[in-house]
Amino acid sequence: MSNKEKHPINPEWEEYYQTLETIRRLGICNMWGASPVLADFADISQELATDVLISWITNYEELCETHHWQ
Repeated sequence: MSNKEKHPINPEWEEYYQTLETIRRLGICNMWGASPVLADFADISQELATDVLISWITNYEELCETHHWQ
C-alpha cells in the first residue's frame, strides 16, 4: 500500500489544507512541525491535525494542481 493510499486527500479537510498552505506561504513554521499550529488555529485535536498534515504533505503536488498554489 502506497503512502497516497494510506493518506488520501480527504475532501472534508479542504479548509485545513488551505490553512496549511497559508501557514507555508507566511513561513510561520517549518511544515514538518505545523500540526500544533493547525490544531490551535482550526480548533481541532492534535491527532486530527497530524493526520491532515500527513495527508497534505503526501498529496502536496496534487493539491497544488487542484488549488493552483505556488
